[in-house]
Amino acid sequence: MPTVKELQEQLRAKGLDTKGRKAELEKRLAEAAEEKVEEKAEEKVEEKAKEKGENPAAGSYYKQIDGVKYDKGLLELADAMTTGKGDGRISKADADKLWEDALDGTGVTDCESRTIQYVLDKYNCTDAGRLVLEARLRGEDPAKAEAEAKKAAAEKEAAAKEAKEKEAKAKEAKEKEAKAKETKAKAAAAAKAAEEAKAAKEAKAAKEQAEKETGAGDEEVDYEEEEEDKAESAVGKRKADADDSTKDSQGESNKRARHERSEPQKPSPKQSDSRITNRAMDNQRRVPPARNPLSKIVFVRNFVRPFTIPAAKAMLEEQAGGPLANFWMDPVRSKCYATFETKEHAAALRENVFDMVWPAVGGKRLVAEFASEDEASIAMNGGALTGATQRRKEEAARPKSEKKEEPEKAKPKRERDGKIKKEEEPKKKPKTLDELFRSTKAEPRIYWLPASVESPVKASDQGEEV
Repeated sequence: MPTVKELQEQLRAKGLDTKGRKAELEKRLAEAAEEKVEEKAEEKVEEKAKEKGENPAAGSYYKQIDGVKYDKGLLELADAMTTGKGDGRISKADADKLWEDALDGTGVTDCESRTIQYVLDKYNCTDAGRLVLEARLRGEDPAKAEAEAKKAAAEKEAAAKEAKEKEAKAKEAKEKEAKAKETKAKAAAAAKAAEEAKAAKEAKAAKEQAEKETGAGDEEVDYEEEEEDKAESAVGKRKADADDSTKDSQGESNKRARHERSEPQKPSPKQSDSRITNRAMDNQRRVPPARNPLSKIVFVRNFVRPFTIPAAKAMLEEQAGGPLANFWMDPVRSKCYATFETKEHAAALRENVFDMVWPAVGGKRLVAEFASEDEASIAMNGGALTGATQRRKEEAARPKSEKKEEPEKAKPKRERDGKIKKEEEPKKKPKTLDELFRSTKAEPRIYWLPASVESPVKASDQGEEV
């Protein structure tokens, strides 16, 4: 074996620096020390063999496996512990015995440590036996290592339990959240269904109310049509009894009116757009020829509530393409008289409104016809004629026989003595309420008188006039 000085010279000849030479020198010294230990171990084995009366040359201290030297005695002891005994594993007691056998002499050599590690890798060991050998190799107390292992196992178990509980809580929270969402969705669906049911109920009630009001409006319209027929009949009688000049004048007026009706009206762009819009909304609308002469006043009926008077006025102005000069609607809001500044606006209104459904929801098809000032005056005054209109109606309604000159009054008779005999005056009977006032047909009767021209009265219950 070379000396330290010789080794230094060899390393210097290799061209290594100081650090490299130091590392190589330490490696060589460690190998030399290991060889010396092995020599001592071999000597020890020979001594044991001699003590037992065996041949020292028959056995060797080392057992070489895959080119690596291991302690033969420790391997043989491990084989004996795992063959034909117990469950074939190295227990805690076996581990203590292996370590005691490796401690004989000066201590545990590298070869013995390598052999213990080989036993751990290649032999079956219990958890306790493995813990003892691993602790011994690390230079630790097995009892302390066992306590730490137990503590680590407990901590691991606690961590696993905590993780499991956390996972269970997370799962429970997720289920609760899903259940809450489902409950919320059900509640929202129920609320929506309740709102829809409420809306359907309100729509049904509104429809029933509209049908009731429509029935009342239809009755009023029928009554109004009857009154209109009476007024037209009276006007016809008046025209029939008029003199030739009046007939000529009226004929000329009617001729002009027919001429105006026959000529197509030229609506403004606004009227044209409105007409196109209405016909696009209801392409089945039909407008028959006008029954009455062209006039600035249009009578519109078949209104059905609910709607507001400003909305009705706005609709009429939009369809006519011009502003209203006067407007009146009955208390039940089933018909109205709309007066415009020009006949063109009135003609455009009749053309656009006739057979149009309004309001759009729950409404009926409107009917529009031209009206005279007399008809509008009758409606606005609660069915009574005023002033000149009253006189014209009465004159037209009188039969021809009453219009002839009354015969001369008979001369008073004379008595025999030449004195004129006074005719006995008939006693005057008191007038009844029906003769003094007008009354309603419904019971109990309400007696009333029309307002005079000198003191006109506008009552809110007789209609709305704007």
